[in-house]
Amino acid sequence: MFQSNRTFKIWEYRVSHQQLLVRSPRAPEVATNIDLVFWGVKAIKLETIVKGVDIAPDNSNVSDDALAKYIENGYTKFVLDGKGSYVIASGMKVLENEMDIFESSLTSFNDNETPDIGRVLVQSVAS
Repeated sequence: MFQSNRTFKIWEYRVSHQQLLVRSPRAPEVATNIDLVFWGVKAIKLETIVKGVDIAPDNSNVSDDALAKYIENGYTKFVLDGKGSYVIASGMKVLENEMDIFESSLTSFNDNETPDIGRVLVQSVAS
């Protein structure tokens, strides 16, 4: 679904909207941020810094009964790497943008009228 060798960091979590932003920030050697935006977040197993991601939805390997209930109710387990990192959420987008370090791409999910901030590289919504 999406793969990158860049380093990503947990950047922001909004409790009120169950939104998670994991960002690979722009730097002198890279012109853009890559934002992993999740909404309807129900569970997270993720280190604060992740070097390289290979994101894929995988609802087949959920052994914990509490987490399995989320999958049964239509959420998706997004596996982030081969080390067991995942986010269970309603959906996710990968955005590329040139936002400042203090700007957030989560603001684009506050209402349906606001367009995405940046270019959408990948989008997946739970079934």
